Amino acid sequence: MVRVSVVLGGMMVLALALVHLRVEKTRSAARALEMERQCLVLRRELWQVQTSLAGLRAPKRIHERVEVLQAGVIPPNAAEPQQAVTTRRPAGAIDD
Repeated sequence: MVRVSVVLGGMMVLALALVHLRVEKTRSAARALEMERQCLVLRRELWQVQTSLAGLRAPKRIHERVEVLQAGVIPPNAAEPQQAVTTRRPAGAIDD
């Protein structure tokens, strides 16, 4: 009688372990699917950002933005580029 109860107890432990493993397998599969979905969403966002960045980097678009912002930047193909001249006073110079 003791042997039968030990065998039945062992079988119940194995059955519970098997159920637990199957539940964990199902949860892991669900987590993997969710992560894959998030990866696809992030790839889509990355593609949109790269597309907008490429549009902003295009030379024609840069010139349009400069004109709109009136940043005073001279295009590289200008006939006579102007250079900014800066002067510095020596350290310790006193105003007259």
